Amino acid sequence: MNEVSLPSQPPKRSGHWYTRWWGMLLVLMAGVTVIVAIVFLWYLARYLRAIRTGNLDLAEFASQVTPLAGTSSPSVSTRVNVSEDDDPSIGSENARIVIVEFGDFECEYSKQAFSIMRELASRYPNDVRFVYRDLPNTSIHPGAQLAHEAGECADDQDKFWQMHDKLYLNQPKFTRPDIMRYAKEINLDLTAFTSCIDSGKYKQEVAKDFADGIAAGVQGTPTWFVNGLRVPGVIPLSTWQKVIASGIE
Repeated sequence: MNEVSLPSQPPKRSGHWYTRWWGMLLVLMAGVTVIVAIVFLWYLARYLRAIRTGNLDLAEFASQVTPLAGTSSPSVSTRVNVSEDDDPSIGSENARIVIVEFGDFECEYSKQAFSIMRELASRYPNDVRFVYRDLPNTSIHPGAQLAHEAGECADDQDKFWQMHDKLYLNQPKFTRPDIMRYAKEINLDLTAFTSCIDSGKYKQEVAKDFADGIAAGVQGTPTWFVNGLRVPGVIPLSTWQKVIASGIE
């Protein structure tokens, strides 16, 4: 009987992959990633909860904002010098609280905030002056540039706030026919308004506001500068009332 020689079996490798040096490194990296993610989500949940419940400490919140390169996060003793740049404002020139907003007419969060700010301006005309500056994120909001230029053109006829409200209430309908309809509804001089839009009169003004906002550390809309303290996000009316009561001194 002929003997059949069986192929030799390869030696079995001992241990699991995670016992090898590269396996242990992967496990370590995964663990660090999980810990970082948990800490980030905890901080995010904390501040979202603070905003929603009206327990937001503006100074603490501002100090936690991650700055852009070359900028620093503001605190009670370090404020950001943000120019009002002769942009549309409402409220007393002598108001003790000046709120500068960088907003985007096509941003859903800016829309959530606009009615709150209009209510605030109505309730405290002598205590608060509200300034609106343009920061259209055209990479995700393609109609925002025209909307912001329309706001500036309406300001030429002292009707910025009427156009401001129209744009937010009709977001995101910002085609040229839409814009012209809003201009007609707020009784603008359509000939002058059309000329302003067609000439691109305020294209550079909108771009300047955008650049100023980025330089001041704005990373999203809406972002507020409350007597110089930078605070991002939608903030409840009740929280703004606490801010006004404290005076942000």
